[in-house]
Amino acid sequence: MATKNELEKSKVRKETTAKFFFDMAKLTFAALVLGVAASLLNREIEDEIPSMANYLFAMGFIGTVAFAMIGYRILK
Repeated sequence: MATKNELEKSKVRKETTAKFFFDMAKLTFAALVLGVAASLLNREIEDEIPSMANYLFAMGFIGTVAFAMIGYRILK
């Protein structure tokens, strides 16, 4: 049976790993979603939205949700 020290180490390891994935979610959101949104706000209204901007926005949103879900499942 696991000792109290081993259980505490396991708990800390899970919390640290979950925190890492939550931080990755925040970074992905800031870099891709907010970055693309800021670049879209700085363009002319008549200009066409580049397909790469749509792709990066979607991938940023999907990546943010995926990293947050991984972190949540680790803590669960």
